[in-house]
Amino acid sequence: MENETKLTRDNYYTPEADRAFLSCSQYESFMECEAAALAKIQGRYTPEPTKAFLVGNYFHTAFEGKEAHEEFVQEHFKEIYKVRELKSGEVKISGKKADFEQADEMIAAALADPAIMKLVEAPGENEKIMTGKLFGNYPWRIRLDKYIPDRPRMIIDWKTVANIR
Repeated sequence: MENETKLTRDNYYTPEADRAFLSCSQYESFMECEAAALAKIQGRYTPEPTKAFLVGNYFHTAFEGKEAHEEFVQEHFKEIYKVRELKSGEVKISGKKADFEQADEMIAAALADPAIMKLVEAPGENEKIMTGKLFGNYPWRIRLDKYIPDRPRMIIDWKTVANIR
């Protein structure tokens, strides 16, 4: 039976997608803790996104496009900004949290680098989702940070690190 699940940006990280397709991160989850990975697939456990995951996606969406980045920022507003609710009900923002200020510096450095900008501006597709069958006909999924099919099928995988050393 063919897998009829159509993956999109909105459903890629869902238990339904986890049940329909294997992925590298899902494999790593099973290697770390089989019970937690299975509970996640079954929808009984939803881990909180890690800071590294959020910062990485913040960085990625900056290169995916303005709309995608704004959507991500709005969805994770309280994780990104230092927010304090006043007694009057007013919300006071006192800047971004340190990790996201650092991510802004990484984005600015990338945007100022001509070699990186050549890759950013290269014609291709950001956050390209692909599926296929591996290891005896099992359905797998992957989300490529940038896919440039005309440079013989170049794949770009943006990475952020806490410390390069």
